[in-house]
Amino acid sequence: MESLIVSLNAVAPMFFMMLLGYFLKGIRFFTDDALKQINALVFKVLLPLQLFRSAFQADLEEVVNIPFLLWNEGLVLLSFCILTLVSIRTVRESGKRAALLQGMFRGNIALVGMAIAETLFGAEQTGTMAIVVAITVPVYNVLAVLALEMFQGGKMPLLRILKEIATNPLIIGCLCGLICNLIGLQIPTLLYSPMDSLASAATPVALIALGASFHMERVSADRRAILVGVLAKLVFLPLAALSVGAALGFRGVELGAMAITFAAPTSVSSFSMAQQMGADADLAASMVVFTGMFSCLTIFLWTFALLRLGLI
Repeated sequence: MESLIVSLNAVAPMFFMMLLGYFLKGIRFFTDDALKQINALVFKVLLPLQLFRSAFQADLEEVVNIPFLLWNEGLVLLSFCILTLVSIRTVRESGKRAALLQGMFRGNIALVGMAIAETLFGAEQTGTMAIVVAITVPVYNVLAVLALEMFQGGKMPLLRILKEIATNPLIIGCLCGLICNLIGLQIPTLLYSPMDSLASAATPVALIALGASFHMERVSADRRAILVGVLAKLVFLPLAALSVGAALGFRGVELGAMAITFAAPTSVSSFSMAQQMGADADLAASMVVFTGMFSCLTIFLWTFALLRLGLI
């Protein structure tokens, strides 16, 4: 019973905040321009501050487990290779293959991941997830470009890829937090207090904005591709990753971070990148919408199973 309550507490707030965002968009509380500005605020200010706080407060001797990080990123790379074959077998058009592949391997770990980690383990225990985000986000960016290039969705120069990674606000926020942590910087309360308040606002504002970004009317006729993509992203990928992680002996916050990495819904940025590089934007949007919708159920089930088995 306790596992059920913890699982519900982890997922229900996320679901209701996304539902609130969808409702507010439905009654035209948000204009499209306002929503773009809110999303920009989340990804350029609030989430970077949340990652900064997590990295700054983390006990690095405990959260930096090199074998765990290597296994986690190794599984990301392995999943990319396997899902490339899945996308080739599922759809024929190169643009659809690129969009489907992106939707299956690229998770929204910064937004949804940090929210779940904070609910499950508390704000003081999110350092491991923050480190995973700092490493995995650039890996996702590189693999996303590779996927789009591989299926001839578009062209993006190497220097531009490196620039996007180096200027990613999420990576900058986490790295700044790590540096301040390592040098033992003492931030005055006058500055830290408003930073802490803004960091706490990241999760609810981000989830409301994500819910408001759902556009059901964009769903295309690619039912088979969407079904395969959703099942791969939310069921088979986390099942395989967690089986490996548990077999290797990872437990607690580390296995929880691995679960979040592979069970998170498709990253919203995969849609904008598909648009930018000429892949199938409709299929990319459908992956964001449906993985976001069904992840409320699947994340609850994964969380309940791991708690019930005593693994986290």
